[in-house]
Amino acid sequence: MHYLEFLRRLHDLLEPAAYLEIGLRNGDSLALSRCRSVGIDPAYSLTAELDGDYTVFRTTSDDFFARHDPLRATRGLPFDLAFIDGLHLFEYSLRDFIHAERYSRPGGVIVFDDVLPRSSDEAARERHTDFWTGDVYKMAMVLRRHRPELTVLTVDTVPTGLLLVLGLDPASSVLTGKYDEILAEYRTADPQRVPAAILARDGVLTAASALAAVAERLATTPPPDALPPPDALPPPDGEPGAGVTAALLAHDFRAEEASILESAEGALLVLPVPGVQIPHEVAGELRLGALAVPARLVPGAPARLQAWVSGLPGEYALSVRFGAAERSCGVLLSVGPAGELSVVASPPVPPAPPSAPQAASTQASVATPPSVPQAPPSVPQVPPSVPPPASTQATVATPPATPPATPQWRAAARRVPGLRPLVRALRRGRG
Repeated sequence: MHYLEFLRRLHDLLEPAAYLEIGLRNGDSLALSRCRSVGIDPAYSLTAELDGDYTVFRTTSDDFFARHDPLRATRGLPFDLAFIDGLHLFEYSLRDFIHAERYSRPGGVIVFDDVLPRSSDEAARERHTDFWTGDVYKMAMVLRRHRPELTVLTVDTVPTGLLLVLGLDPASSVLTGKYDEILAEYRTADPQRVPAAILARDGVLTAASALAAVAERLATTPPPDALPPPDALPPPDGEPGAGVTAALLAHDFRAEEASILESAEGALLVLPVPGVQIPHEVAGELRLGALAVPARLVPGAPARLQAWVSGLPGEYALSVRFGAAERSCGVLLSVGPAGELSVVASPPVPPAPPSAPQAASTQASVATPPSVPQAPPSVPQVPPSVPPPASTQATVATPPATPPATPQWRAAARRVPGLRPLVRALRRGRG
């Protein structure tokens, strides 16, 4: 089974409320999530179509977890499932596990990618092959030795296997306390001597067996304690005050000139926000359609909204959220076929179609013959109970069979010699 198919089935089985992914690449595995999701990658280039509640951070995992509140993007919800596919070096994988477990739900699940290298060359710390796993395979040895209370399953998936870790304990500090000791023992220089059992995939579980083990564990594990709803959680530090909130809600982003600064780190969107006065940077988020990315208000004259942006070709409506204030920016992020970025104003909203009574009145006014003058506003209207004069009824009920001739046609008729006497003679004959 391909590892993406395994992850898809794992999502269906666990139905997580919050998901963490370290190492996004093009977003294929992140797109499997259908819950509140956080993605971390300092150099992601998303090409997968994301349709859900995603927040992606263009930063390293160490920097992300060094934040005051790593669970801000989930509004306090701990992670039920995490997928670690970051830098393929043992020490980074170990730190990613320590951090991810700390912010996971008790009994949650963490999955490592690339734990079954197919050769010692693929497992080298210095990459020199097209496909590279690094020495992440050592995580299975460390967890089985130092965290025997965890369930650690190596899964035979294509191309290079997964490591499934069940029964997480966010309160555990064993790996943190032994971090230096573990590095001294397991971080070794190239060439890596990968155990023969790993290269031969001895003792690994099939994907179906691993999923069955997860299902059995779910059936015997009581559900976690109920968490407070996100709105009941205390607001994180750095929330803007009421004045900033009001200014954001009143600001017209379309009136300012947005810019996109390209650099080696990616594309930085900058939107001036005049009229907003802040003493320090304030964290928030910018939404690009269904995708959310971290944003910040930077003080200055004027203040500036900044966020790293990217996406598939198309146009994405931008909206901004800081604290409790959320509003549409009225602008679109346009992504060209080659990934070029620009900001354009949103198209105007078309007027709503008239309601049924309005449409009927419009039709009636059109059907009224031009020979019936409209009553001026100063003339009181006839009450509905009093019938209008008979002449008016006849005029309205019997419109002229042909439209009256225009003045040009009447003038042309007067220039025909003998036409007027002929008309008079015909009238006398009828009389």
